[in-house]
Amino acid sequence: MSDRPGAGSGRERPGPPQGSNAQGSNAQGSNGKEGPQGRARRSARNPGSIAYQGAFEAVFAILISAGIGYWADGHFGTAPRYLLVGFAVGFGAFVLRLWRLGQALNPPGPEEDERH
Repeated sequence: MSDRPGAGSGRERPGPPQGSNAQGSNAQGSNGKEGPQGRARRSARNPGSIAYQGAFEAVFAILISAGIGYWADGHFGTAPRYLLVGFAVGFGAFVLRLWRLGQALNPPGPEEDERH
């Protein structure tokens, strides 16, 4: 028998691998800043998956803001005023998200920086 608690029970949880840092596989440090592992993992992501995620977020921005506008119209009895405001705010968030996504996926090159 072993002196370790839970030894041989089949329910052991492995500890961190030898030589690992105190944070384990966490990409963020205790100060909330992203470490080099997180940056490398993020930059290695497939651009297609980033674009899909961005488009998904942009579409849901419209749906969520329109839903809030629909709720506000029902609550205040102002149909369709807040629904239209919700669509406008959601569409603005949609355009802003896609613009930022385009900037992230296609950073300006050195020749474009000199013209601006």
